[in-house]
Amino acid sequence: MMALRLIILASLCLTPNARMSKAHKKSKELKEKEKLAEQKRIVERLYYAPYKYYGRPLHLLTDVEWGNFERRSRKPRACALPTNVPGDPKFYLFSYLRDDSPGLLAHFLRWYGAAGIDFSRSRFVIHGVKVEPGSATDAERTAKVFRDYRVPSESLRYVSSYSSQLKTAAVNEYLQELPLEAWLVYPDLDEFFAYPCYWGGRVLPLVDHMARQSVDGPMAASIVADTSLPEFAWLRQLAATTPHYRDAPWHPNRQRPADFVGGEMYDRIARTWRLEEVVPPPAPFSPSRWTDADIGARSIFHQYPHSLRATGCLLHARPFKHVLTSAGCKDDEGKLVYRQKFESSHLTGCYDGENKVERKPQLHETQLAFAHFRFTSNASQALSDKRKAYETAAEQFKKQHADLDMKTAPPALKAELANLNHAQKTYQAQQLLFETDQGLLAFRDAVQLVLLLDCNQDRPLPKVDERTGEQPPMLYGPQTSGRLEDSKRKALLALLATTDAERARKLANALFTAYYPPARNLTKSNILNKRLAAYQYDGRSRDFQRSHIKGRGQTGL
Repeated sequence: MMALRLIILASLCLTPNARMSKAHKKSKELKEKEKLAEQKRIVERLYYAPYKYYGRPLHLLTDVEWGNFERRSRKPRACALPTNVPGDPKFYLFSYLRDDSPGLLAHFLRWYGAAGIDFSRSRFVIHGVKVEPGSATDAERTAKVFRDYRVPSESLRYVSSYSSQLKTAAVNEYLQELPLEAWLVYPDLDEFFAYPCYWGGRVLPLVDHMARQSVDGPMAASIVADTSLPEFAWLRQLAATTPHYRDAPWHPNRQRPADFVGGEMYDRIARTWRLEEVVPPPAPFSPSRWTDADIGARSIFHQYPHSLRATGCLLHARPFKHVLTSAGCKDDEGKLVYRQKFESSHLTGCYDGENKVERKPQLHETQLAFAHFRFTSNASQALSDKRKAYETAAEQFKKQHADLDMKTAPPALKAELANLNHAQKTYQAQQLLFETDQGLLAFRDAVQLVLLLDCNQDRPLPKVDERTGEQPPMLYGPQTSGRLEDSKRKALLALLATTDAERARKLANALFTAYYPPARNLTKSNILNKRLAAYQYDGRSRDFQRSHIKGRGQTGL
């Protein structure tokens, strides 16, 4: 009887209906995969679309050969914001900052003061607690820095909490107070913007590139201490730039309107690869305009000499900011008719009162690279706080839209939630990048190597069109984002996340053998070759030659 039942059951399994059931299941799985793939493509389009027209940035801080100045072969290209030029632009500054980085704040105020910003009409929103003079906290040291740089108390606002929404609301409140013709500089505390000399500004004391070339620091200091001396006539002539005002975004006769100037961040990292504490500059208002803070060991550029695309390449975050934003939006005829408002720290829209209009803010044709000092000793606490802030924001978002099916939600809401989730994952991943070294966080060896190999140059150009043989324009998209490819990044994070030494050895071997060529084929530097060789598998000893890794950060790149 049992055998008969088995025969009947087997025959039922072979019926067309059963086969159809399996085919239907497979078809359903394929449709589900296609649906997920389409959702991923939609999210990807939403991710890249706002920044599509960001091209290769203009580097103002690192492309000047100061050693050739006396031969007059090059001119400095990083300058202050101009005054008394066509269009008569007025510049204002807004920054939302923490009160725990007084050293970085001193460099920040020195930088933007030299860039022509009037602090008496600026606004600083400080996340912290206002303290009384005399206490020895970071907050009091921060307050003292503001006093030292003569920032009036009317320019300061103190708040006790931080979120991206509060930050956006604060900058829009300030922007609403400005005349339509105003231009806003809106940096975070760790962002140092520079502007082209051909817009008409005076030369800045930006000598990061000076010491990297052949000019000796003390000699340079003697030069700039008194440029009226006859032997320095060449320097005066060099500093007298030839403005191309019509390229400036505020020029009244521009051929196409420009509502903002885009920038791309290049992260500065200490020579030791540790998250070092910022050494503050000398006291402000010293007799010499250019001092040790600009060209000596206390220059913030010398303290953090590596310039790498860690944010965009390794962390998969968008590295773009507005380095200059008009208070108004122009129409096709160049007339200011709308207000510009920030929708996030990275994006703006054109508004008529509280109503957003269809016209989008117009990006200036030149994008500018800028220095980003996020990897300092304060970064650890800031990373933790920002991750918690984004987790809270995501939870609040889900509560507000609890009755909404996200599968059928409008694209804007999907994008907002996707950005919040992406930010959380980004800050979680960042905490894996570091180890403890001499009491400070430091980039782990594998991370250093990936940064030097993959993130040390501009974003890649798009592929040549096979039909026409022409090079497409440099736009921001999946092929030109410069992001570390997903499989390589996942392999790196898997290596960083493991706590088992043997497993870490195998994962490191797999990563650096699969994705990088043998060290002998590299020509970047001898030390970099040795460091890469440390991760190549040794078939005899079946171990890594970690003894080759010496001189952390001394790659000569």
